[in-house]
Amino acid sequence: MLIGVSNAVAQPSEKVLDAIAKVETGGEADPSNVTADNGKSIGPMCITRACFQDAVEYDKSLSEYKYEDCRKIYVARKVAIAYLTRYCGKTATNEKYCRVWNGGPKGDKKKSTFKYWIKIKKILNDSSVRH
Repeated sequence: MLIGVSNAVAQPSEKVLDAIAKVETGGEADPSNVTADNGKSIGPMCITRACFQDAVEYDKSLSEYKYEDCRKIYVARKVAIAYLTRYCGKTATNEKYCRVWNGGPKGDKKKSTFKYWIKIKKILNDSSVRH
């Protein structure tokens, strides 16, 4: 390991967002119709109303969308990027992005999000995943 070298990136990549969506929806054929967490999360990224509101508060350009628009992949990705940038900063590792997505603003510190990261990491290492 090189000291002083980080694998932090400016924002989650398309590959990371694809992997998150795959884990969140379980590979559902039509992820736009997904409703999860007993009705608390919707769409291909399984976004909660609170997550949407956090993202809109951080990135005012998202205020043109309604919560239901999170069923559309392009809106869900914008919301995810805004939320993750808000809580992870301008650079973070893929692990931090994924664990915060799963566990909230301090999710990277929660033991409970480690298994989620392992699922994502496995997908990221699988060359058959859409990039």
